[in-house]
Amino acid sequence: MRFLEHKPCKGRRIAVFAALSDKPIDAMISGLVDLIDEWYLPCGVGGDRASNPALMATERLPKCKIHPDFDSAWSDVEASGAAGDQVVVFGSFFTVSEALSRLDVKPEGLPK
Repeated sequence: MRFLEHKPCKGRRIAVFAALSDKPIDAMISGLVDLIDEWYLPCGVGGDRASNPALMATERLPKCKIHPDFDSAWSDVEASGAAGDQVVVFGSFFTVSEALSRLDVKPEGLPK
């Protein structure tokens, strides 16, 4: 959260968020609600343990789009993105892994 507070972006700040249902989702998003302009919430990330985005979307995240899976959320972000936008992907390791595979990025320290 502090990183985002000190790292302004010229465009929109877009979040792609999915977490497992047994995690403290409120705690994960509460400090970021005012820092994110749009939320993209994919269903099914993490398999049977995936949280249901519809349960958090209506009350907590006013500017959100629910997607049937990560691929459709990512495609929507790519299609609607503009110069200066900042995309923040977080939630579970499954969510971050999905994004890294599309960016063809390997975190430091992992074998290539």
